[in-house]
Amino acid sequence: TYGLGAVLIRCSHEKCHREFHVDCAFNQGGLSLDEESGGILTFLCDLHFKDVLFCTCKRKYDDTQSMVFCDECCDWFHTSCEGIKQRDAQKLDQQERFVCHSCRSIALDGKKVSAALRERNMNKDFQSGCQQAAQKSVGLLIDLASSVGPVVDEISTPTPYDQSEYSVKDIRSVWEFLTSTSVLGTSSTDTEDRNFLDYTGTRGYVQMAADKISAYLKRLDAWFVRAQQVCGTDANAFSAASLDKKNCMIAESLRSKVEVLLTDLKTSIRYEPSEIDSFFAFAEMITWVCDFQRAIHAPIPSVPMNDNNSNLSAATVNMQVHKQWLANLNDNLRSASPRLKKLQQHAKDSGRFTESSCVANITNFVKYCTQTVANMNKWYLQAFKFLDEDLLYYLRDLEAHLRDAEGSEFFKLQPMMLLSKYFCLTCLLVY
Repeated sequence: TYGLGAVLIRCSHEKCHREFHVDCAFNQGGLSLDEESGGILTFLCDLHFKDVLFCTCKRKYDDTQSMVFCDECCDWFHTSCEGIKQRDAQKLDQQERFVCHSCRSIALDGKKVSAALRERNMNKDFQSGCQQAAQKSVGLLIDLASSVGPVVDEISTPTPYDQSEYSVKDIRSVWEFLTSTSVLGTSSTDTEDRNFLDYTGTRGYVQMAADKISAYLKRLDAWFVRAQQVCGTDANAFSAASLDKKNCMIAESLRSKVEVLLTDLKTSIRYEPSEIDSFFAFAEMITWVCDFQRAIHAPIPSVPMNDNNSNLSAATVNMQVHKQWLANLNDNLRSASPRLKKLQQHAKDSGRFTESSCVANITNFVKYCTQTVANMNKWYLQAFKFLDEDLLYYLRDLEAHLRDAEGSEFFKLQPMMLLSKYFCLTCLLVY
């Protein structure tokens, strides 16, 4: 049993020193809890424990069966064994006295029930009550340890979201159960029941577990508020149709905020519930956005060219560098597809951190990048053709091609402006 499997209790018989796990002792039924002795929990193993038997049928007490107390011999009897019908059993509570068949037979013989028998039966009743109290209290503690213990242990252990067993809803349900009046015994009118919760440490365990879960949920809720701000309002400030430096700065700011949240998640929250997966999908997508923008704006090393240095081979080398830069952009763009699908799927399933406007914004940005790179691929393909062929023959077409680039959005990128310079210088040198 989780939580109490390592707790041992020793048999209280003077000649026995065997020790048992508490849950094993509970299953044997030898536990006893005496309130008069200060709520001490004792245990008799199977070698020394004897069941307390009642009624003429000599069976253990069973709270599912109707029983009646004999005011003469102080023993308990099943109403069925006494031949009492169910509808008549309810009337017995209104009677001042009930006498069993055995006591009535003794009275008919002109005899009386001995005081020793009454005392034995009263001790038996007291002993059975102590056993029932122990079974009830320890049973509740075992149930709590097995159901609540794993949750408390999980939220106290660093666990990534893809390995977590409990959702926020599960954890909150456990907290609501622990703070309910029934489990704490505050709704019970039986003072003994409430005392037994203290004797076995059940109330203390419940309070400890509730405090731990409450503290975890407060930290998590505060983190959720910050994460939703980043994934909502902050993310919507990012433009879906721009590759300019301002948009790059917005994306980098988002990435910094996401990294802070991820750090807090590892250090403060520690246990990552399954609902957090949509935030990780968002974080992966923002990382891609920043990486792509850095790649497309990255300075490209080139061989110097000027009109005083007829270096056609330098132009060729620079074209190869641009080819590699473009190939890297295409690879980077292809890596966006699985990440975007993951974000869209999580947004569809939970949507806690990914507002529809945020997902649409990022989706449109990927589409914009895809179209931009497609235009660049098309333009570069024709430009490389001019370089590979006879430049003098294509000189007029090349000049027109450069003018087309100057009117396009992607011409504003630094590599594209460098490329136009290379082509112009190459044409001038060849001419």
